[in-house]
Parts: sequence; structure tokens; C-alpha cells
Amino acid sequence: MIQRILGSYEVVGKLGEGGMGEVYRARDTKLNRDVAIKLLPDLVAHDADRVARFTREAQTLAALNHPNIAQIYGIVEAPASPETGASGGHVHALCMELVEGENLSAIMARGVLHLADVLPVARQIAEALEAAHEHGIIHRDLKPANIMVRGDGTVKVLDFGLAKATDPTNASSAGDAATSPTLTMHATRMGLVLGTAAYMAPEQARGKSVDKRADVWAFGVVLYEMLTGRRAFEGEESSDLLAAVLRQDIQWTALPPGTPPRLRHLLERCLERDPRSRLRDIGEARVTLAALERGGADVTRTAGPEPASQRPRRREAAAWTAAALALVAAGAVVLSRPSARPAQPRVIRATLPLPAGISIELDGERSGMPSLSPDGGRIAFGAREGAGPMRIWVLDLASGVTRPVTGTEGGHRPFWSPDGKTIGFFTWGSLSTVPADGGAVRRLAVARDARGGTWSPNGTILYAPFQRGPLFAVSERGGNATAATETGKDIEGTHRFPQFLPDGEHFLYLDRPASYGPQAGSAVVIARLGSAAKVARIVEHATNAVYADKHLLYVRDGALVAQPFDPVQHRLSGEPAVLVSDLLFNRRFSYGVFSASGSGLLVFETGRQTDLSQLVWRDRAGRRLGELGSPGVLSGFGGLALSRDGRWAATTRVDESTTEADVWLYDLARGSESRLVRKGDEGEPVFAADSRALYVSSSDGHTSMIVRRNLDSGSEAVLVTDSTGVYLTPAASVDGGAMMLYTRVMLDGGSDLLIRPISGASEARTIVGTPADDRYAQISPDGRWMAWASDESGRYEVYVAPFPEGGGSRFQVSRDGGIQPRWNPKGGELFFKTPQNMLIAVSVGASSGTFAVGTPVSLFPIVEFTGWTYAVAADGARFLVREPLAERDASPLTLLTDWPSLTRPR
Repeated sequence: MIQRILGSYEVVGKLGEGGMGEVYRARDTKLNRDVAIKLLPDLVAHDADRVARFTREAQTLAALNHPNIAQIYGIVEAPASPETGASGGHVHALCMELVEGENLSAIMARGVLHLADVLPVARQIAEALEAAHEHGIIHRDLKPANIMVRGDGTVKVLDFGLAKATDPTNASSAGDAATSPTLTMHATRMGLVLGTAAYMAPEQARGKSVDKRADVWAFGVVLYEMLTGRRAFEGEESSDLLAAVLRQDIQWTALPPGTPPRLRHLLERCLERDPRSRLRDIGEARVTLAALERGGADVTRTAGPEPASQRPRRREAAAWTAAALALVAAGAVVLSRPSARPAQPRVIRATLPLPAGISIELDGERSGMPSLSPDGGRIAFGAREGAGPMRIWVLDLASGVTRPVTGTEGGHRPFWSPDGKTIGFFTWGSLSTVPADGGAVRRLAVARDARGGTWSPNGTILYAPFQRGPLFAVSERGGNATAATETGKDIEGTHRFPQFLPDGEHFLYLDRPASYGPQAGSAVVIARLGSAAKVARIVEHATNAVYADKHLLYVRDGALVAQPFDPVQHRLSGEPAVLVSDLLFNRRFSYGVFSASGSGLLVFETGRQTDLSQLVWRDRAGRRLGELGSPGVLSGFGGLALSRDGRWAATTRVDESTTEADVWLYDLARGSESRLVRKGDEGEPVFAADSRALYVSSSDGHTSMIVRRNLDSGSEAVLVTDSTGVYLTPAASVDGGAMMLYTRVMLDGGSDLLIRPISGASEARTIVGTPADDRYAQISPDGRWMAWASDESGRYEVYVAPFPEGGGSRFQVSRDGGIQPRWNPKGGELFFKTPQNMLIAVSVGASSGTFAVGTPVSLFPIVEFTGWTYAVAADGARFLVREPLAERDASPLTLLTDWPSLTRPR
């Protein structure tokens, strides 16, 4: 029997039990709400390693926040009382959302479900799995007993990832194996056998490593059971069931008459034994089920699945057949002869395959951002090949050929000229143009950390060159760039994602005030070239917007919608219609990833942008040595730091519920992590030279400051403030913490390096101040030299100069581009990253006033992020690296044809 009080929870009664532990109803006395308390099994609770793993997994699972997923509120650890009967000193449990209703197993026990009841339940299960997979989380134990249906029809999926988190070892094959507690076996070199036998994927049953496709299999088994009223696999014991899962034929004849061919085809794809041939993404199942719920047309072939041996050869051709069909359907009127009867337009959604090795960035502000050409025939996007640099690629929809555009290394956020012959794009330092079919790259203007561009028929390019501030305009031939809008004095106020309307003079843009995330005050605005005044606010609380086919397309509540819009009167009419519900949407920076042309075509990326990452230890050869802390949504601008004494680490993580960033501190000696919560956004942590304090930047949207936090006492002091439209970030401290070097980032994206005493009223002194962007400053271990990166030459290079004299006499260390310099704490060596994302080590030294630079040595590649991506350990032999965690689709590009028909009343 469980004790009545567990921490702040008062236990009310028992709800049930299973392989994951006993579940109790409890009252949260602090928040005055009912919750479910799930106790760990004794074999787990008394195993320190499993408890630690459970804690790490639970922290990851708590990031799931979806209406179809039972929310995890936290971990309960309370001293055990004699009434528990436990021999340990603590009770370990999970506090979860209390879901009132019936589990799916009990519902199905009453009889076969009608198709009209199956579809909404299955679709909601798919939505839950999709949300989890986008966070890199696999359920591993999906079964009817873990699916709750509330009285209002809402589905809640329980126990995400807990099979992996607990991994007990007392499995037995006795009893009803189809609903038995979770099966487990000891780890093999390939992975674990986890899951209930009747719903386990074949690879899971064989003990191989699993990915999200194991959940797709389990989903298929559950769907089959809902449709047929019988289990897909039968057996008296677990061993019999495992054999059936591996070899038994599936009885497709058990499907009820009238099962839609499209639904049967979905089932066949989910229940492919070879995971390579299985449905790759549960999001495709959600789309199919949603269409069937709406009574949508069945455009999927109805024949059974082709042999697995033929499918790999045909997959790319089949995908391009779908894409070509989509193109023809949408452009039938254009492609037909004037005298011919146009083909009937059809709404077709097709995933566009990419060549092997090509991947589109999904995370950060430099995601692929596809752009349709004005005639709808080509798509430009940012992508990388293997571990190479980001560059612009063009996909020709008619031929299916995808090719890189020469000279666009580092390029992202492309946009087209009105005639479709030239592409504008951004690198980290500039706005450039390049002929779409290849040719010379023309650099037009400075554009650091840009946020979109658009091209007028009169030759004016309007663009958002910086993270903050107004839009700028420049001629397509080059020349001076001038501000085209006004943002006011908020240091985080921003205008971005411009698009010209058909008259070539008026334009749309997103006006977003201070701080991050969708909020009151943000709006889609119309303005006119030559006047900074706003003409009209069109949509409140919205994100980026595009005009096409007499509609305004914008993002509302994470979904892409279209609403009739008069581009002359600047008025919306009617109601918005949802076009895409699974749009890739960045909540922190308020934008969706999509592009539309005037031919009824829409291209977009799917998924959820979370930047879920893990801190990983690697040696100089790039070998993985271990992990630090739990996974989190690491801020792209948050920084990463290690203290010189080897005791502390710090980084910045984003709270998905608020979209705000906080600094997290890791005690490497104790193995603990904690969040340093302050008002507003915090980032760029830097440890003092004596390792006793932490400096962080802080902003409330109106004032930027640098804060010093004492690591012993926890006390804080504001050292520097600036409210004139700049952003301050700490760089380093020297001389036992007496002096501080910091960066002052202006609205134009450029930055200077300043130094000031930490205490006293002395004024700061600029030691590197140029029109360029000077950042990433680091002081050498002996305090005699400083390293930083500057784009003064047109691209970022790493420089070294005497300290504290400054940059008057400097030495260039990198030769082919470099950012993020870090000193080896042991001295005599400097590290930096190249534009190709390779970590470089170079020996350095000084004699007779000359700074000597050795031959650069490549260490290992680091995935590109904005902000600091690595830190050097005190021994100079290990590196702490930020690495993406969530699995990414090979091609998130999706084409939707004849989307205007979705806006018409049905």
C-alpha cells in the first residue's frame, strides 16, 4: 500500500497497475488539482542507475505538450514511510495529468467499432505520435491499454518513452501475453527489446535498435484491431506472440467490407515487416485519416504493396510521379492549348524527394525556407550536402532535377526576381544575387542575420538585414541601402518577412515588438515604398504572410490559413480556411516555413521546430565520450561555456511554453543541473577567470544589460546597461575578475568590443571598433592576447591582437574563413570553426612582439548553429559540443496543388 502523503501530493485512491508500475489518483495540494501518480516498480526504484536514467528520460518527456498526450508534470521523490513496505529510503514516482475516461482496450472489448468512430480516434493517436516524434521521442509501448478516450471523444496517449526510462528486468511470459506487462531483456549491442509482445515491431522483437518506425508498426496493429475487432497476432505466451509478429501472415480478409482502399493501403504500409519499406512518418497517416474523416477523395493507388525488393528502386520515381501529377493538376489551364478543355484541378499533396545526401535545415533561423519561382516551375531552398556548407539549391518541378547554385556557399533564405531568372539570397554577412541557372554572384549590401527579402518589378529589393530593426531597400544594381520602415526604440523590435504586392510599391511585412513568440502587438502590416509610415495593420497576432491567388496566406495558431484579400483596397473578407495543419512553425521567432505562387501551388516544410539538442563530450578525434545533462531546446543565440577550473558548464535553453530563454548551470562535480531564472531573455553565459562568477546577457526588450552572478552565494549585480537600441553580451574576464571584455551589438548587426573594470564607476573603453561585425572575443590564458572574429574583409576571419591594447596591431589566424575562436586553456593553441563547420586547431605563440601561427589541423565537423556551438575543457583534450537530437526527415519539402479550392465553401 502506498503512503497517503507524497511530498505535496495527497493520495486519494488506486487507479490501476501494469508493467510500468502502480498508478494512483492524488491531489496536488499546492496547485489544487487532481493528478495521477505512477510509482516506479521496486526493481527500478531500488536501482540508482535506473532511477537516474528514469529522471533523465522524464525530463525529456516533460517537454511534450500536446492535447492528445497525457502531460507529465514532474518527478516525485519523497521519504518512504513504514506503510509503503519498501526497504529503500525514498519513493520515486511520476506526476502526470489525470485523464478521466476509458482506455481503448475496454472500449473495444464491448464490440467492433464503426468506421466513423475509428477514424477520429486513430487520427488523434497519430497526432500524438507525430508530436512526440518531432521531439525525438519514441513511445516504444503503444497499445490499447495506453490509449485513453475521454467522454468528449478526446484521445490521450499515455506512457510515452517510459518503457525505455524504466527498463525493468523481471519480464515473464506467463499470463495473457497480448496485454502482459512490458517485455524487457538486457541490453544487446544493438539495443533493447521493449514493448508489449502483441504490438512490438519485428525489429523490436529481434532486439535491434528501434526508431519512430516501431511506433508506426504498433499504430498499425492498434488500427487493425479497431477495424476488425480482433488482434493482428495471437499466441498463448509471449514467445508464441513474438514468433507470430516475426512470421505470421496478416489476415487482410478480416477487414470489414467497405473499408476504404486508402485506409487499407495505409494499414499495409504501417505493417511492412521491413522498416525500410514501412510508412516513414506517422504524419502521413494523420493526413490520410483526416482526409477520410472529411470524406476526401481517395487519390492513393488501391493495389496491394509492391514487393519490397522492387520498392527501393521505384521509391524516387514514384515520388516524382506524384509530384509531376501535382504540377500538371495545378497548372492544367496553363499547360493546355487555348482550344483544349482544361483538366479538372485536383488537390494533391506530394512530398518532394531530394537527391541522396542532401538535407534541409529544420532548426534555427537559417532553416531551408523554400521559395517558389513566380511561374511556379522551380523551387529554391537552402540545404547542405553531407557535412558541407549550406548553399542554395534549385529544384525543377518539370524535370525533377535538383542542383546546387555555384558560389552560394553559406546561402539561405532565397527569393526570386520578378522574371524568375535571378535569385536573391543571404549569407551570414551579406545580401547577394545570382543567376538561377548559374553565373557570377553579386554582393549588394551588408545583411547580418537576415530575415527575408522580396524583389519589386521596378528593380528594388526590400529586405530585413538584421535580427532587429527596420526593413531596408536597395537597388538590384547595388548602391546605398536605406531604411524603408521605422521600428521605434525597442531593442528587440523587428520588421521582417517582406513581400511586395502586385503593384510593386506596397508591401507586406511582419511587425513584431519586443521579446519573442506570438503575442499582443505583432501584426501583418502594409506599407509603401518611399514612406516609412504604415498604411494599415491587416492581421493582428499573426506571423509572416504571403499574397497569392487573391488570398492572404498567414500563420494562425501554428496552422497555415488563407483568407480572401483585396490587394488594392487592402481589405480582408470572409473567413480564414486552414490549408496546412502540420506546418513547420517556429514559435520563438514567429514564422512558418512556406511559399506560394500565383499558379495555385504551395510549397512548405512540415514538422515542428524545436531545436531539441544534447550537450555531448567529444575528444580531439571527434569520438563521443558521453553526454552532459538532459536534452533541451538550446537557444541558437544562447552560448556555451566551461569554467577554467573544470567545475561548471553553462548554456541557454528555451522554455517552449513561454518561448523565453534562461541560462542553465551544470555542476560537473555533483552531476546536477539548475535553471537560473530571471525576468526576460537571458543568454551568452561566460565564466569569470577565477571560475567563481558567471556573466550573462539579459534583455527585457527595452533595456539590455550584463549581469554578474556569484556562484557561491547566488547574489547578482547588474554591471552594464544600455537602452539606446543595442544588445550587450559578455565576452571574457581577466586579472582575477577585475576587468571585463564585452560585445556591444548595434541595430545594424555590427558590433564592437569594449573593456571596463568590473567594479567602480570607470567608463568603458572600445578596443576593437570598426564598421564591421567584431564578436566572439576571447582572452588568452596568460591574459596577453585576445582573439575574435570579424567580417571586415567580407567574410568572417579570426584575428589575434595584444591585450589590452586592442585591434590596432592584429594578426590574421584563419585564411579561408573562421568564427568562434577558443583558446586552449593550457595555452599555445587556438581553435576555431570554418565556414564548412570543421573544428580547426592551430598552434600559436609570440616572440619579440611577433605572433606566430602554425599549420591548421582539422579535428572534426560540428553541426552548424548560430551562436557558440562548442567549448574547450580545462585539459584541452575534450570538447563540449551542442548537437541536434531530434530525428529529421530526409525531405521535409511538400507540394500542395490547387490550394485555392480548399478555401471554397463545401
